[in-house]
Amino acid sequence: MAPAFSQQYLLPLWQRQVAVAKSAGLPVFYHSDGNLNPLLPQIIAAGFDGLQCIEAAASMDIFEIGRRHGDRLCLMGNIDSRLLCPSGPFSEDTDGVAALTSAVTDLITVFGPTAGLILGTSGGLHTGMSPERVLQMAALLA
Repeated sequence: MAPAFSQQYLLPLWQRQVAVAKSAGLPVFYHSDGNLNPLLPQIIAAGFDGLQCIEAAASMDIFEIGRRHGDRLCLMGNIDSRLLCPSGPFSEDTDGVAALTSAVTDLITVFGPTAGLILGTSGGLHTGMSPERVLQMAALLA
């Protein structure tokens, strides 16, 4: 989608929707897959509180987004969903656990425990993921 299209047609709609949700006391997150970098100014202007799913494979660099917009957006996502799938490219248990630990540790190191980050995957939770790996990811926060 061209940023000019979102500026003209979607931004006014988003602003109204966000205002209604916020008037009810609700936080409002923008959810989308893909590369949202060109739309970030409109997402911020609309008043969204956060951005979810941040997909590294789509050139969404959570560290750069955090540096540039972390004071305005809570960020959620970025853990490669394949790290939680035992039959994925990280199927060897030790490799998968090490890669998952590294990905989570990198996020915690940069963002800290309370700096506008919600730990999550780049694509939600879905069939084929290992419940044990999901629990391992959560345990890394403790």
